[in-house]
Amino acid sequence: MIHKMFYFLLMCSVPSIYAQTTSGMTGLLNIPSADTNKDGDFMIGGNFLPQAITPEAFSYNSGNYYINATFLPFIEVAYTLTFLKVFDGSFNQDRSISTKIKILNENDNTPSLAVGINDIISTGMTTLFKFRQKSEYNIKNHSNQYYRSMYITGTKKFDVNNFNVEATFGWYTTFMFSGNSLDGIFGGIRAKSKDWKSLEFIAEYDSQNINIGASLNIFNGFKLHALLYQQEYITAGLQYKFSLFAKNEVSVNKKVELTEGIKM
Repeated sequence: MIHKMFYFLLMCSVPSIYAQTTSGMTGLLNIPSADTNKDGDFMIGGNFLPQAITPEAFSYNSGNYYINATFLPFIEVAYTLTFLKVFDGSFNQDRSISTKIKILNENDNTPSLAVGINDIISTGMTTLFKFRQKSEYNIKNHSNQYYRSMYITGTKKFDVNNFNVEATFGWYTTFMFSGNSLDGIFGGIRAKSKDWKSLEFIAEYDSQNINIGASLNIFNGFKLHALLYQQEYITAGLQYKFSLFAKNEVSVNKKVELTEGIKM
């Protein structure tokens, strides 16, 4: 029944923003890509996270919310807060900062390349609510870097018949008391019809599991996404993207059109 509902959502789903669904960084579903947004772009959003997709410390369903910013425009930074239960059963928030740097732009012969670190700084014991006791996992492992990992990734775009296709590949490694299980080679495919660019279908291998999903751009920067983690557990979320320079871009375009009109 769950699978049927998920596929129904896929068929009913709807310009593309490169969002890694589960973390707020640009990418596919549960893996990063070498893409970044434009300079001055911001993304805010949140996700429902089933237990299966969370680190070892989470023996329950959880959720997160985040803000993502791109600048220069080859540097991307995300600040993510994930709900975390503590000894008394109340919820704390694990805070983490992730970043990605694009080191090579895509051209006709080579893919774009990027390197990144997830959970560089984690301040899980400081919340927007109030101070709580440390989680059991944190005490045992002397760390709360639940999502810490480093990676290098490449992305190449090409056309197949009436579809725009994007292939991503890369390699994860964990370090320094990480609670992250993602470690090793990853890769995935994103595809969308040239006739209906607001709907994307995605399949990936995140170094541990095969996941499938879809994303739908609704209107004015709002996006819905859903995925079947391990082809079984439903994860879903909502995201909003906006640009600090959108008005300036519109103004520049109008000036260009006016200048061209005068020349004619």
